[in-house]
Amino acid sequence: MSEEIKAFYWIITNKRTGIITTYRANHGIARDANHVKTSPSVLEWANGDEVEVFPAYTAPHDSGQTIFCITGFNPDRKRSRTMRCFGFYYNFGKVLETILTNRGDMNEMNWYSHLVVEEFHEGVWSSHKRRWFWKYEGDEDTGGWVSCECPESEQNCSGYAMG
Repeated sequence: MSEEIKAFYWIITNKRTGIITTYRANHGIARDANHVKTSPSVLEWANGDEVEVFPAYTAPHDSGQTIFCITGFNPDRKRSRTMRCFGFYYNFGKVLETILTNRGDMNEMNWYSHLVVEEFHEGVWSSHKRRWFWKYEGDEDTGGWVSCECPESEQNCSGYAMG
């Protein structure tokens, strides 16, 4: 990762656990990878583990032939299971910005407790290449989306946006 790249939002991956989180630069000042890795909040979150950081405005294999779909669902609703694809972006950074700001109220008054972001490449009946899960924590006024593991009930599920 080039240390010269500066960004406002970063994706941080714990190399040992694979858990991801995000970092937002304070005061509207873009930061570089080294600043993010040595930030007190990142060091505390990593708890001594090594981290890898990616600028949020891009993702590996990000191109015009890739889309990132955001779909809401609730794994606890077995009888009336509904999913809603809220939209897609060509750029993973816009996906993160949308989720972190809860654009469009994707929680919809607790109807959708989880989000899945699926990466699709161009084609008919394309299956996802990668996916990331988020869970809504907190109440309607102070809550927000946090990165989470794939819920147990969803381990063998795919095609949320393009099922």
